[in-house]
Amino acid sequence: MAGLEVASLTLEPIAAIGLAIPEKFRLLNIALVDVGAGTSDISITKDGSIIAFGMLPTAGDSLTETIANHCMVDFNTAEKIKKQSTTKAKISYKDIMGTKLTISKDEITKLVAADVDNMAGLVADKIVELNGGKPVGAVFVVGGGGIFPGYTLALSKKLGIIKSRVAIRGKEVMDDIIFEDTTIKADSLLVTPIGIALSFYEETNNFIYVDFNGSRVKIYNNNSLTVMDVAMQTEFPSNGFFPKSGKPLTYKLDGKERMVRGQLGEPAVITVNGENANMHTPVKEHDIIEVKESTAGSEATLKVSDLPGYKDTIRFIVNSLEVKMPKFVSVNGKLESEYYDIKNNDEINILDYYTVEQIIQFMDIDNKEDAICMVNNMPADNDTKVYENFSVEWKSKESLSYDDLPKDDESNKETSEISKDRDSEKIKNDSSSRKITVIVNGKPVILDKKSKYVFVDIFDKIDFDLSKPKGNIVTTKNGQEAEYMEEIHDGDVIEVFWENK
Repeated sequence: MAGLEVASLTLEPIAAIGLAIPEKFRLLNIALVDVGAGTSDISITKDGSIIAFGMLPTAGDSLTETIANHCMVDFNTAEKIKKQSTTKAKISYKDIMGTKLTISKDEITKLVAADVDNMAGLVADKIVELNGGKPVGAVFVVGGGGIFPGYTLALSKKLGIIKSRVAIRGKEVMDDIIFEDTTIKADSLLVTPIGIALSFYEETNNFIYVDFNGSRVKIYNNNSLTVMDVAMQTEFPSNGFFPKSGKPLTYKLDGKERMVRGQLGEPAVITVNGENANMHTPVKEHDIIEVKESTAGSEATLKVSDLPGYKDTIRFIVNSLEVKMPKFVSVNGKLESEYYDIKNNDEINILDYYTVEQIIQFMDIDNKEDAICMVNNMPADNDTKVYENFSVEWKSKESLSYDDLPKDDESNKETSEISKDRDSEKIKNDSSSRKITVIVNGKPVILDKKSKYVFVDIFDKIDFDLSKPKGNIVTTKNGQEAEYMEEIHDGDVIEVFWENK
């Protein structure tokens, strides 16, 4: 609002220590404590370096609040009383009732002694913590809060070091500073402000200007600036460096949620002064940075032919021949081809059956009018579902027994009666008919009235509902996989059961 611009930026502990503890003293283990109004800032040197920084939210204001409560004055008046007590033996003031009163320096010192002791104790504990669990060799104190009587003595006691090694630093560290205004008092209150001013002249802490995508950017120079730092200073999007995924595709397959991710786009293209670079490339004053934002890839796509499991086939026995057919796919209740492009929220089912009509169409079967369709040796119509390993066969009406024919077909009554009579006569006159016993699922089953028997004949004798599939049907004979039309003999051991999916 004042039309000013930041010329330099630093931390108060860094600025204070830069002035209060010269390089030649930093080989020693020394702590600098800047006791301000609201905070106490701490920095520690050792082996020629600044090894730690710390801050405590307690300082001179805590003393001012105690004085305000005791003297019944506002905060600003209490602050004046506190400051005057460091230079005057008696301090005059008015309380909130307007009464003129006086208080001595000694009274103020006793009044805030507990606060001073507490403040020193917290600082001592923090120094020990920052110094690896042990006290430092000496402490320099700056700032207004540190000059209050008793503070340095309390701090030396809390740290367990001699009182002469806890001292206030002021004029002695500013001998090289020329104050043109001779009324200014060079004391500990000026150490941090002067340190901040001096830091402006150190190149390592100045702001620099760079060019980013055609715009001039001012940024604080921390001596390790990168392209990423400059980008964050601007309105460049945070995800602009990394390739983005295209829009995903979500759908349901057999009741389960599925997702296909979109394609990855291209990463950002970065140059510094016309040379190829990356987001970690160092940046210096007046560099020209160009960043072409990363792109998003194409949206996810998926065809029916790419579905997991789509290429699986389903196996039937059609007219005694093994046939494998591709599974049908239903999308939102409608059959779709393998070329269908799946859309968001589609509900897809890979069907594990064919209807008789679909088998007829797929295999281009000549469905003669005088033929009856048998599924697993039972009469069926065009809507009958045919599952894995089921047998489908078309038989002429003349070749079927009465029991094989549909009972609710009025048009077949006459044929049924004729077939029934013919079958009875055939059984009566067929001297080659025989009887065998097989073991089915652990129980004996007797088959008779035929000259030979195939596997599917057992379904006429056992309680096994093929019209309500409960998975894939498993058929074995004497421990080996058996086909529906495979011949069986007396004493064979047979198993038939549903295999859960």
